[in-house]
Amino acid sequence: MCLFLKYALFTSRADATLTERIVENFLWDGVAAYVPVDRQVIQQRLDTWHNSISNECDGPKLYLPTNPVFPDILDENQHVVYIDTGHVEFYDFQDISDECISVNGIEFAVTIPLLTDDQNGIPHYSLALGKFFERGRGDIPKPNIAFPYIPVDEITMNNTNVVMRNGNDEIRLSFQRFINPCKPANLVVRHEFDKFVDQDFQIGAPKPNFGFCDRHSIDNHYCTTAQSIKCKVHRASPNICQSSWKTVGRVSCATPLKITNVTKGFRDFMLFADGEIEVIASESFFGNFSMGLKYPCIE
Repeated sequence: MCLFLKYALFTSRADATLTERIVENFLWDGVAAYVPVDRQVIQQRLDTWHNSISNECDGPKLYLPTNPVFPDILDENQHVVYIDTGHVEFYDFQDISDECISVNGIEFAVTIPLLTDDQNGIPHYSLALGKFFERGRGDIPKPNIAFPYIPVDEITMNNTNVVMRNGNDEIRLSFQRFINPCKPANLVVRHEFDKFVDQDFQIGAPKPNFGFCDRHSIDNHYCTTAQSIKCKVHRASPNICQSSWKTVGRVSCATPLKITNVTKGFRDFMLFADGEIEVIASESFFGNFSMGLKYPCIE
């Protein structure tokens, strides 16, 4: 695989009000999709998030873009939810030998992408709704700092299917990956990734979860960085966000994807309407990435 960053980067503006740090490097191999959702439903979810942090001074605020996204595909009353799922491997935790901890595994993330930080802004923000992981993995680090982590009973993935279950709830995806050789992804995906998503900042969790490092005696880059910035990040919370910067070697390939089954619990969480679920664009992507943290996120 390609080279990846193994050291922290620190940049700040002259007034020292903005800090950006690379906190972790990881390998990802998974699939992703955009699903159309009613704009009013999205707005209600944004309002719920805003109200949950309304007691915070100078709390961040996100907006639906004035001009609807994907105008050639969606109507003015629609926006999208973004889902991705795949195998993740965090480089800083490769040497953990505790049998009760499975650091690497399959995860399933849900966001509302392509949001703005003001009513006329560029859609470079996402509201992170949740990142699902198998509770059987035990006490795991949570480097996706902007995401609320949610344990579920089971997530399985093979070359054509993903199934996630929790109690009586289930979501099932089927897909066909054109990766050998790689067929270019849908133009919608390529345009949005080039223009917006590669510069995307995710925000959502009220506070970062550095608890793993507090509970375990691990001297690696992630935990050292977490310790050095923890107080400042907590003071900036909930106005913190993350971004996943690609390093050399990110590959995106066409992957037709269908959501073949989803029960009420997951359907409501992911803001999907009743009935058959449409996917307007999907892809496979894999490569090495760096997880960045920015605080404050929205100025």
